[in-house]
Amino acid sequence: MIADTWIRAAVARLNDVERPRAEARLLLAHAMRVPSEHLFSHPEIEIPNEFVIIAEDFLRRRANGEPLSRILGYREFWSLVFAIGQEVLDPRPDTEILVEAGLDAIAGLQTPYILDLGTGSGCILLALLSERKSALGLGLDRSKGACKNALLNSQRLGLSNRAQFVCGDWAEAFSNIGNGFPGFDLVVSNPPYVGTVNGPRPDKATEQFDPPSALYAGPDGLDAYGELALQIPALLAPGGVVVIEIGEGQSAAVTKLFEQAGFIRQRELNDIGNRVRCLTFKLA
Repeated sequence: MIADTWIRAAVARLNDVERPRAEARLLLAHAMRVPSEHLFSHPEIEIPNEFVIIAEDFLRRRANGEPLSRILGYREFWSLVFAIGQEVLDPRPDTEILVEAGLDAIAGLQTPYILDLGTGSGCILLALLSERKSALGLGLDRSKGACKNALLNSQRLGLSNRAQFVCGDWAEAFSNIGNGFPGFDLVVSNPPYVGTVNGPRPDKATEQFDPPSALYAGPDGLDAYGELALQIPALLAPGGVVVIEIGEGQSAAVTKLFEQAGFIRQRELNDIGNRVRCLTFKLA
């Protein structure tokens, strides 16, 4: 079978995707371990049978609703390519607002120290480090798989000399820093915020393919925010800023939790869908 014949047949099975031909080409290229551009310029190339079998499996998964990024094993975020494994959240474009807010928060600092709580793939921390060449960062996650994933991404992006990743609870973050450390200038977090009873609900693909530990946070989705609000004060440097992602409709509740812990809300930022997605705080 030649590549263009397979791609044409695959397009007919990808009825629910926006760019079926482009995705079909990506799936075939991934199966053949060649750049998709190679298939674009050589549509007549013959596909060995073993690659047809692999490509058909990829196509079946995509037609059944599995995100393309999960099949390919990577996602672009902040114009950087991040490997994503089963134990990390698939980065979303909406989360890039945290990078923008974080860069604003550390704009005037010479050597900012950044802490990413629940780092997952490391996408937020590494995007920040890619923009601020003098910044240093620590990513913390309870999942060993996530920490390995984030470390791999830091190595691939050439940022491992400025990023460290630790597996453990959020409360353990400071125990990995030497005595006398003044604290972090910026704490960022995209915590779990889906409620098991009330609160934001994920779409079908998110619920099916993203790890539950990265999604759910108690009945109303606020459990992680309560923990963070109590733990972050001990981690902040004087004047430090907290940048945190929230789910739809959670702004007032999250603000209340942080204000009760001694914070003052600084900013409220919208995502690309014009929903409130990010809050920033400072200690009073």
